[in-house]
Amino acid sequence: SGKFSGEGVATCTNCGAGRYLAGDGADISKHDDESDCLVCNSGTYQDQDAAAACTSCVAGKHLTDNGVEAAGHNEEADCAICAAGTYSAATSQVCTVCSKGKYLDDPATSAAEHDDESDCASCLAGKYLGDVGTDALEHDTESDCVVCSSGRYSGEGSVVCTECIAGTYLT
Repeated sequence: SGKFSGEGVATCTNCGAGRYLAGDGADISKHDDESDCLVCNSGTYQDQDAAAACTSCVAGKHLTDNGVEAAGHNEEADCAICAAGTYSAATSQVCTVCSKGKYLDDPATSAAEHDDESDCASCLAGKYLGDVGTDALEHDTESDCVVCSSGRYSGEGSVVCTECIAGTYLT
């Protein structure tokens, strides 16, 4: 695993970092050329030579290169922390925007702050955030939560404000 050898060559050569080659070498045709070493897929990296597989980026980080350049998959640092307003599971190619009514204000300082949807905080009661979760810039700070107008109310994590019942008011 992780090595190849050209025809008539007595020694094996390691696949470089950022690449892998699975298998035990029993099928010589899959271990006879450097092109048999594959670049790690998106969401993964390999910092060692002669690897049989790549390592997944930890949750809260992502790696978008889709296996094009080995240099973009050859160290853990190639996995970037998700931006404010987003989170990711392990092996993610992309980060997911927080859902309606939620925001995540950590500015990509800690992967642990971006590793699960539960990291997204709900807007407080009396505020709402109606963006459908397509624009991270609409979910990256508490100030994205809008205060309900007079005569309306909302619960925690609301996506809209509701009109007060007839005969009642809210200022």
